[in-house]
Amino acid sequence: MNSIEKVTPKTFVKTISIIHFALLGSIIMFGVFVYFQNNNWILNIENTEDIFLMVVPLAILAGVLMGSIIYRKKVNSLKDRQSLKEKLTGFQEALILKYALIEGPAFLSIVAAMLTGNSLYLIISGVLVLYMLSLKPTQRKIEQGLELSRAMRDELSGK
Repeated sequence: MNSIEKVTPKTFVKTISIIHFALLGSIIMFGVFVYFQNNNWILNIENTEDIFLMVVPLAILAGVLMGSIIYRKKVNSLKDRQSLKEKLTGFQEALILKYALIEGPAFLSIVAAMLTGNSLYLIISGVLVLYMLSLKPTQRKIEQGLELSRAMRDELSGK
């Protein structure tokens, strides 16, 4: 039996929260590691020869926009599904993809900090971490995002 067949908030929300925490934790740990590798951080936004000053914001813009668009399309396509299992599986896929499209630019920003010694990129990755924190999955967000019927909300709640 598939583990998602017995859907309860304790299992599904807990699983998706663990995934969220793991992705978030990897960004934080890498950022902390890079921070302590350099003793001479500078904050410079005026270096016109730093290619990362263009690449990092473009990657963030692309990642956040594409993540939101793909997430919205995927979640909207799930609303017509009759099975809660199908909806939750698709929702999990959509969330993981959205998180990954934020995580990629965050890692790029940390790598830019490591290569340039510019703390601006660590600050940018910190902002992305805060954004990801705001995307923490909750039962309420799942119910609203999928526009679950009363019966499906009760099923998700284990009633």
